[in-house]
Amino acid sequence: MITVYGPASKARTMIAGIVRRHSRVTGTADNGRPYKANDTQLLSWVQATAGYGFTEAFHRYVRPLTAKERDRAWSDAYPAAVLYGAIGAPKSEAQWQAQLAAMTPQLSHSPIVFEFLDIMRKADAFPALARPVQILLVRAAIDMVPPDVARIVGLTPQDGLKGWQRALVRRIAQGADRFPLRQSPAAQSCVRLGLPADWLYTRS
Repeated sequence: MITVYGPASKARTMIAGIVRRHSRVTGTADNGRPYKANDTQLLSWVQATAGYGFTEAFHRYVRPLTAKERDRAWSDAYPAAVLYGAIGAPKSEAQWQAQLAAMTPQLSHSPIVFEFLDIMRKADAFPALARPVQILLVRAAIDMVPPDVARIVGLTPQDGLKGWQRALVRRIAQGADRFPLRQSPAAQSCVRLGLPADWLYTRS
């Protein structure tokens, strides 16, 4: 949120801190391959998958994006990606598809994926009464995983949304897009610039 909506000076300071913490993270993967969190290829893949996730979620659940809009999402994200060290992050939809095709054969099954999904289902991200929505959104995220990647990591269609759930997620997402909270980072970024709080939501 700070990277996208915060002042540039604050975002740069935060990103520099993350890069320093990443420098201490090293290890060996299950397949014996050594890794470093600040490895350029890994950072670029993380940036690529995050960009895909946000763009695809909006495309599927809020409104369809044109090819030009998808390219714009990638190119707008690139300057911040470079600050993290992700200099190989895609700048267009075509570059994302090429990166996905190149990386997929290198992926392998890991139980960490399922540990992470369990954490996301149980984390105190939503109030207790809204916890079913949180679980539904985790299913919505699983639904977006490219089929070849899902097969490799062991995700099945049963882990994603059922037909009626997709319609419900769309209503939730479209409602969130139409009625922004004034306290949200997106709205506050507009106010900081002297614009109406809903400026980002009313621009075409």
